[in-house]
Amino acid sequence: MTGNPGAAGATGATGATGATGPTGTTGATGATGATGPSGSITGAAAGGHLTGTYPNPSIATTASAGTNIVSAINASASSITTAHVSGDVELAPPATQTSSTNNDLINLKLLGTTTLGTSGIADLLSLSAAGDYGARSLDREWFRVDNAGGVVAYGTWDGNSDTVGVGSIPASGDGTRLIWYPAKGAFRAGYTSGGAWDDANIGNGSFATGNSNRASGLESVAFGRDNVASGWGAFAAGTLNIVASQVGIALGERAIVGNSGAMVISLGPSFGVPTNDAGADTLTIRAANGIYLGTATGTPVITAGRFIDTSTGAYLSSGGTWTNSSDRNLKENFRDVDGEEILRRLAVLPMTTWNYRTEATSTRHLGPMAQDFAAAFALGD
Repeated sequence: MTGNPGAAGATGATGATGATGPTGTTGATGATGATGPSGSITGAAAGGHLTGTYPNPSIATTASAGTNIVSAINASASSITTAHVSGDVELAPPATQTSSTNNDLINLKLLGTTTLGTSGIADLLSLSAAGDYGARSLDREWFRVDNAGGVVAYGTWDGNSDTVGVGSIPASGDGTRLIWYPAKGAFRAGYTSGGAWDDANIGNGSFATGNSNRASGLESVAFGRDNVASGWGAFAAGTLNIVASQVGIALGERAIVGNSGAMVISLGPSFGVPTNDAGADTLTIRAANGIYLGTATGTPVITAGRFIDTSTGAYLSSGGTWTNSSDRNLKENFRDVDGEEILRRLAVLPMTTWNYRTEATSTRHLGPMAQDFAAAFALGD
């Protein structure tokens, strides 16, 4: 038989905590709160490649950014999208500046909104400079390409007083080049050697083209090859000509002019020696194969044995005899004359010896006077 239960024993120690149960489902999103007031960055410190404070920060001075926007762009590995840049002049990138492409380095077009064609208005190119040029300060346009293709390059030589302007010679030494020398108002084009186009050999207001032509005289001109025009207003064209006098002219080959106002035409390399002028204000012509004068059309022909031939038929023989044309084929309307009457008139025609007024009295000529002959026969115009 079971006895009565005994008294309850003391409570045992708390057991270990059980494992955490699974997370419950997320609750619904709450309503959006009201928009706060707009903030201000004025006075806020800039960061990155910028320094200073907003709203006007500046480029930071760092090894990568440099001290200005140009340096920052140059230091960047990124490219600028030029479509976002207004008024820029774009050059072809280096990769397309090669001989294997047809790309232009500069390709610009002027889209005129008014009538074009007046130089100085809406030009394609206008280059100016301002500053101290030593002798004086200048602020002016120097070069222009207008929208009709016209080109002008300005200079500073004063032609009225022959005063050299500012600036130095653009190039010296041997080589092929085109030069506009603004300080002297001089132009050169072609090839030069031997210092022919160095500063000392370029005359004020001079012009020379060709090969090694020297125009060192004031307002002198030289064309061809190896010519020298050193006198004021000297003109030399051809080859190996020299004009050392003022307003002298030498044409052809090896013509030498040393007297003022003289002109020499020397034609024919067979001479092998120079042809000199005959004195001041003279014309000297030397032609190896003769001279032709005339008004007839077609190809001139110089008959053998004639030094001067003409379209009229008259000529000067190589022996020095002047012959007027008496060819029947050049005449017409022939009429018979009375021989006795001709002799009668000749018998009374005054016949004297004489000299021209420009000759010495010791120089004598024989013959009738033109006036007496015309009175006796009433012929000619």
